Amino acid sequence: MSQPFVFIFIMFVVALVIFIGFKLLGQLVDFGDDVGYDAFLLHLEEELEGLKDLSRGSSISLASLKVPEEVKEICFIGQATSPIGVISNQNLREVINDPVVRGDNTVFLFLDREDRFYEPMRIENVYGSRNPLCVETEGSMNLRATNKGGYVLVEEL
Repeated sequence: MSQPFVFIFIMFVVALVIFIGFKLLGQLVDFGDDVGYDAFLLHLEEELEGLKDLSRGSSISLASLKVPEEVKEICFIGQATSPIGVISNQNLREVINDPVVRGDNTVFLFLDREDRFYEPMRIENVYGSRNPLCVETEGSMNLRATNKGGYVLVEEL
């Protein structure tokens, strides 16, 4: 009579182990995506900050930076006093016009495939060739950054 209860208990434990295993695997994949995104931000900041130390007129291509798969679009947004051009994406327009987002520094805003925004990144003295400069990404950015003396200008290739 005790055999069926042992079998049921074993099946319950196996199901629980499988459930917890899949949950932990999902968390591990999410963690990997976060690490990839953070590494991208670090490399982008290093490239732009390093360019500031080079001589005026120096330029680099940002196409070599590997953009995370989940990032659909990157926007370089100018200072709060800079005029904003035409923005077709309504969600993007609302975020860009938010005074909390637009401060004294250029903001890099990243949109994922579902048009959600990542936490804005700020780097001083980096400006887009237009405001905002938004480019779609397919694993890379077709952008060039040029040292203009007191600032870095980012423009499309």
